[in-house]
Amino acid sequence: MTIVIRQGDILIRRLEQLPQGDAQTRTGRVILAEGEATGHAHVLEIPEGVTVKWIEGTFVDTFRLPVAMTITHQEHDEVVLEPGDYAVAHQWECPLPGVARRVMD
Repeated sequence: MTIVIRQGDILIRRLEQLPQGDAQTRTGRVILAEGEATGHAHVLEIPEGVTVKWIEGTFVDTFRLPVAMTITHQEHDEVVLEPGDYAVAHQWECPLPGVARRVMD
């Protein structure tokens, strides 16, 4: 069973495993998506002393959580992710033919 979670304009999907790629590590507060008009943000709160393996992509970022973590946003309920591998996809819009841009709050 695939777990899919939506929080506003981001979509989070549980993965069987991370794809191959150049991984970085992230710590602290990671902004997944930021609102252009409101300044609100979808934020992954990484507990102190914990690092997250992260692979950044153009349309989708993937990451491995070693412990449960919370994604917060000022206008949405918190989302708690259990340990595991995830992909976060950002919503895109095409205002004109051949033009694509990430949706901003």
